Amino acid sequence: MKNIIVPIDFSQDSINALNTAISIAKKAEAEIFLIHVNKLKQFAGFFSGQQISENPADIMNNFTELLLNIDNQGVKITSDTVEGRVDTEVVRLAEEKGAYLIVMGAHGISGERPHWAGSNAFKVVSHATCPVLTVRGDVEVGKVIKKIVLPIDTDLSTRHKVPFAIELALLFGAEIYVFAASMSHSQEFIAKSVSYATQAMEYIESFGVKCQMEDGVGNNITDMTIDHAQKVGADLIVIMTEQETAISNIFVGPYAEQMIHKSRIPVLSMHKNPKLDGDFSIM
Repeated sequence: MKNIIVPIDFSQDSINALNTAISIAKKAEAEIFLIHVNKLKQFAGFFSGQQISENPADIMNNFTELLLNIDNQGVKITSDTVEGRVDTEVVRLAEEKGAYLIVMGAHGISGERPHWAGSNAFKVVSHATCPVLTVRGDVEVGKVIKKIVLPIDTDLSTRHKVPFAIELALLFGAEIYVFAASMSHSQEFIAKSVSYATQAMEYIESFGVKCQMEDGVGNNITDMTIDHAQKVGADLIVIMTEQETAISNIFVGPYAEQMIHKSRIPVLSMHKNPKLDGDFSIM
């Protein structure tokens, strides 16, 4: 049985994350583990809208109300509360359960933060060994993933995300939109990114997944990817946490961090897989 971890703070972001996790768990025949990390602070309760103290009784009531009002689609959901740092406890539970996926709100109860590096979502993305899907609460999350955008650049590890994207596409009957992104106007770099993207597209199609490809050149891969995803009406963007860098990208923040905070479309972030280093057979 696959395990999906969902951090819950009862914000709209985390509620949307749970709904998204349920739709994936239903397809993947997975079990969901809800985890609430008690930091012993005052915050506005999602259901009551009042200031409440994070004590065990209040948390239990929120869990009870949440599970009564959520459509679990027959998916088994287990909940627990721990104390500590959100990122530390979520990553610990994911490792303990051998998690298939973590699904969490992009911003959480405190909302969007002016200093991105402080966000729990980015900290979890940075340290989790399994894929992490971040979801925002200010947009309606569809029950079905039909269009997946897969940006490909000139880094070999950019293709490590392809197998997981294929797995999701097969689960949902989705189409993958490969996007050959380059921050250099050099014809050599453009040709290289298009070549990698073409290889990825051919590999994807070998699994019977519908796929199409476009290429683009610009100063910021994040903005290019989001624009492309919006253009095709994507339901999901799949990225590597390590991505092509440039001065313009470094100035505004790391690629994955930008994506999590800028994209209204759910973002699936993955680390490079050392097991695939030098293995071109997957392409």
